[in-house]
Amino acid sequence: MDPPTVLEKALEFHGHRCWASVAGVRVGLAALEKLGVKRSGGTQLYGIVEIGEEHGGMCFGDGVQYATGCTFGKGNIRTLTHGKFVLTMIDNKFRHSVRVTTRNVVIKRTQESEFIEFRKKGIPASKIAVELIDRAVDFTWLNQTRTISKLIRFKISNILRDSRKI
Repeated sequence: MDPPTVLEKALEFHGHRCWASVAGVRVGLAALEKLGVKRSGGTQLYGIVEIGEEHGGMCFGDGVQYATGCTFGKGNIRTLTHGKFVLTMIDNKFRHSVRVTTRNVVIKRTQESEFIEFRKKGIPASKIAVELIDRAVDFTWLNQTRTISKLIRFKISNILRDSRKI
């Protein structure tokens, strides 16, 4: 599937259009690209999302799940409540991992957007003007340049232990 199709299907899966789901899709696709693997149909991949417990963090998690195929149902993704928008993707078959972060400028700019102002007032995304939502979605999709750590060989126990320190 091409990236724009993945994005549209992820937003359908998530249930509404929002910048955090888009950020999750972008980091998920970047991790797959860097690892040189396809979306997971099984348990070759394992994801760790570092998110907060707020709504935006959950949206980010949905984007990651759709893009990578790592799901809570398969047990190959977990959350660390560090309040970031970060994904560590582990390839169990080749014993490599990569950490992908959402650019700070994307987070900062979307937090200052009209869309977020409405969300902070408790207005559901479905009740916000589509053009306001699309501005945040488009900005995130076009500016989510990824920050990727180098591919590293690892021991899974070290990654899970060390991820608590990040």
